[in-house]
Amino acid sequence: MYQVNFFIFTLCITGIYYYSKNKVHLSAIFFLIATFIKVFPVFFLLYVVIKHVRSKKVILYTLTGFFLCVTFSISPRGFETGINDHITYYFTFLDEFQKGEVITWHTNHTLKAFILKAFYPETRNIDINTSIYTTPLQVGNFFLFAIFIILMVMSVIVVKSKESKNLIINFSLIFIFTHLVSGITWTAHLVTMMFSYLPLFLLDVKKIHSIVHKVIHIILIITAFFLAIEGKDTTGEWLYYKLRYADIFVIYPLILFTYYCFIIINKIDAFYNTSTVINPDSRDVLEKL
Repeated sequence: MYQVNFFIFTLCITGIYYYSKNKVHLSAIFFLIATFIKVFPVFFLLYVVIKHVRSKKVILYTLTGFFLCVTFSISPRGFETGINDHITYYFTFLDEFQKGEVITWHTNHTLKAFILKAFYPETRNIDINTSIYTTPLQVGNFFLFAIFIILMVMSVIVVKSKESKNLIINFSLIFIFTHLVSGITWTAHLVTMMFSYLPLFLLDVKKIHSIVHKVIHIILIITAFFLAIEGKDTTGEWLYYKLRYADIFVIYPLILFTYYCFIIINKIDAFYNTSTVINPDSRDVLEKL
């Protein structure tokens, strides 16, 4: 009965924890397991491997983990059947969407679906052949995807230190990125937004000098609180559907992604002391928390 998205979230959080403790090889293992279950955590794995490609230990653990993940699922069903299982599984996740498949239901919160519904409102909530919209969709998606990649690379380059706040923002960017570029991001997948909200609450508003920046930050926090409790049973069906038809769960992550990149690239240092959050070995950790 355990929700698989919570399990993936737990694996990713564990990977982030070990990364913060400088046990990068263990971090890679947890991201690898998550990738074999849900594919898109591969961006966390790439982040770790690319940043530590010179570490023989990281590469060895990653390759060993890859071999074990493949053979573990193949062993019970035989080599040929097991390999076909892997191929079928990954094609199910990727193939149709690589060919232009788009799910335009209000419960799917991806960048490609957002672009299609914005320019062609008639595609909302119907199963159609989206091939007639392929060119404008691919162009728009390509440019936004390119912008995301550039902003993420810039953020990774700027963040050279291993301070906890920087790690938290970098990993938050990856969480948001995976939701937006995925073929399917159902509302249930947004459980991982819990981590993506974290930098908002670690930023000390009193340390922000710009009034405009303060106002924007407070609005983002209020919105995060609202979206965390929003639902048919709490805010009513009318608002529930209005928000989804307005694609709030795409627009808000887009804004949050841009805001975090702005904080990193401009080297805004207005955070609370997060060392106790990321380093629980401190003697006074309980007192500070």
